[in-house]
Amino acid sequence: MSVVKSALTVGVFTLFSRVVGYTRECLMAAFLGAGKYTDCLLIAVRLANIFRRIFAEGAFNASFLPRFSNVLQKDGKESANTVLSDVFSCLLMMLMVFVTVVLAFFPSVVEVAARGFDVFSEKFGLTVRLGRICFPFLIFISLSSMCAGVLNTINKFALPAALHCLPSVVNGTALVICHFMGLDKYITVHVLSVCVLLAGVLHTFILFCAIKHYKFNLKFNFHCWTPAVKDIMKNMIPGIIGAGVWQINMLVDTSIASYLPSGTITCINFAERLNQFPLATLGIALSTALLPMLSNCLAVNDYKRAGDEMQQGLLFAFFLAFFAMTMLISCNEVIVAVAFQRGLFGPDEVKVTASALVGLALGLPFYILSKVYSSVYFAAKDTKTPVIFAAISVVVNLICLIVLVPFFKS
Repeated sequence: MSVVKSALTVGVFTLFSRVVGYTRECLMAAFLGAGKYTDCLLIAVRLANIFRRIFAEGAFNASFLPRFSNVLQKDGKESANTVLSDVFSCLLMMLMVFVTVVLAFFPSVVEVAARGFDVFSEKFGLTVRLGRICFPFLIFISLSSMCAGVLNTINKFALPAALHCLPSVVNGTALVICHFMGLDKYITVHVLSVCVLLAGVLHTFILFCAIKHYKFNLKFNFHCWTPAVKDIMKNMIPGIIGAGVWQINMLVDTSIASYLPSGTITCINFAERLNQFPLATLGIALSTALLPMLSNCLAVNDYKRAGDEMQQGLLFAFFLAFFAMTMLISCNEVIVAVAFQRGLFGPDEVKVTASALVGLALGLPFYILSKVYSSVYFAAKDTKTPVIFAAISVVVNLICLIVLVPFFKS
């Protein structure tokens, strides 16, 4: 299967999940509007997703997939199953310890992530409560990401990509039920936090069943610290730093946005949802398809095919990314108004969201191309080089925030 065909498979299903996610955001905008309750919920969910991108889609997959692919190609499925079970056991124990520690100190975590919230305010307390409910989602989504990586390694891209819509389906359904039951916003955001955790459990269960169908077995054991696992964890460290650097950008963004008027965080989130359509279809789909393919090529030293796959991916991304950027910038207010202006989401919120969308769209082509290039380094087991450029991006982002954000304070 060519990289473009695989990317299209991932892209179509991922785009579908973004459409479902957009529907959920529409329901949130109409039923809850943009205010303190949605801000608190989004910060709580974002904290879980920040660590998810570090431990799951980020550092873990970048370190695990090339090595798992190498074992599967050279030593067969039995050896791959052994490595998989050892990694599963080690990852589960690490995540349980990490989540327990974070939950114990969650008020301090929120204080860093939302420095604009007064620690004695209702917003701060609500964010802590919602975060403690949904943060264990990290355990389940990290394990399901491992299972998705196994399926991607054997060129089964459809199911993992399609399941990205599951959290949106669960939360969207809960929003509709809460609305028709007449529940107030305070209770609704608590229900949505529980649904985030529920979606993670369901996501993991489905992917566990899927890899079992393809004869991959997960067996928990306490004697999992093997040389193969040590190698994977050792190579995760630069990946954790690299993925962590990218997520620091998001944390800094959220922290500074918490100083702005209530509802700003929600508006930025809606802008990110619209920006996710081209980003998911191109950048995420291409990097998801490229990593296992390049890993398989490099495992057997097929450098010519690896170069061809890379060239196809870059050409595919380059032309479509600039077209998407142009459309989002030129039609920003129209797109936001059509997408979200209804119910409690009015013209003022549209203007704030449209401004955020322009800023996000300007970086879209470069973010997509960086995802493609990163896949090459990860496939070659080089998790260090992307860290350098990620660190530079954090510095640039911080400087821009310090200089520009004061102009947007009311």
